Amino acid sequence: MLRIAVAGMALVFVGAVMVDVAAVFFVLEVVPGGTATVFGLTAGAWGAGALVGARLAGRLTGTRALLRALGAGHAVMAAALVLCGLAPSVIVLLSTWLVGGMANGAQNVSVQGLVRARSEPHLRGRAFSATSSVFQTLKRPRFSAALIRVAALG
Repeated sequence: MLRIAVAGMALVFVGAVMVDVAAVFFVLEVVPGGTATVFGLTAGAWGAGALVGARLAGRLTGTRALLRALGAGHAVMAAALVLCGLAPSVIVLLSTWLVGGMANGAQNVSVQGLVRARSEPHLRGRAFSATSSVFQTLKRPRFSAALIRVAALG
């Protein structure tokens, strides 16, 4: 189950990285009133949301609750990013990125909680390292693929 959760999160992050690469162009060229300041506020909204989402998810107990939070985090983050693209305005942008950040914070805590719950105490360091390495190792190829895709879209 943990492998499926980690693989699912890695797939969700592929889409999120595409959004990360295109976000600056979206904010500056598509969103009415989009400026460099708005782009900075957008990134800040994601970070603020992630802090709130992590705090809320930190209260979860049990594997089932963590799995539900992880799945909900995937769905909410995807929905927030889609809504942002469908109704571009500064208010929608900041709101959806705040909610997307909350979902991302909940995802991060849920995965770490699942790793902890599924690992023997003496192997937790290795398990956390292995999980983290999956996400970090995929980061460069995801950004490269996203850059190629965004460049092809013009």
